[in-house]
Amino acid sequence: MDRKEEIEPFPKAAGQEDSDYQFQKGWFYDVITKDKTEAVKCYRKAAEQGHLEAKHQLGISYFTGNGVPVDKTEGIKWFREAAEQGHLKAQLFSGGLYYEGIGDFPEDKTEGIKWFQKAAEQGDSNTQYFLGLHYNDFEDKTEAVKWFQKAAEQGHPEAQFFLGYFYISGNGVPKIKQKG
Repeated sequence: MDRKEEIEPFPKAAGQEDSDYQFQKGWFYDVITKDKTEAVKCYRKAAEQGHLEAKHQLGISYFTGNGVPVDKTEGIKWFREAAEQGHLKAQLFSGGLYYEGIGDFPEDKTEGIKWFQKAAEQGDSNTQYFLGLHYNDFEDKTEAVKWFQKAAEQGHPEAQFFLGYFYISGNGVPKIKQKG
């Protein structure tokens, strides 16, 4: 019996139209059986029902040609939908596309930062640290401190270093050596 035959009982299961079920089935095809084409079919069913991770996975599939021909426009559509609905990884991906001007995307730092801020507001310390660096580079020390502080509070070591430096030097904050 091959792997595909092992999954055949699933389509007869209760709840087969449920988005979580379709996503899990897609993941099984994607990761276990390596049948990327079937995975995309399942991800699409789940995504069309609003499943955020399925939208993200479908975006990856189209963007990379994993189970479907490469179609960056279609991939971006799914990433954008997931990002707009609060999916952290999709927000990061969207931010990166705009910030760096990847593929057909013109470099647009403002749009990239918008998406990075959405991810950072969900508590992603690496993105908070990145925003601290970005604002530091663009001479907005108050905003840089804000993001370094958020990341530092979560134990991000580089953010803690920068925040300490800012307090010791009085760069963007009152000079408080004890706090640095």
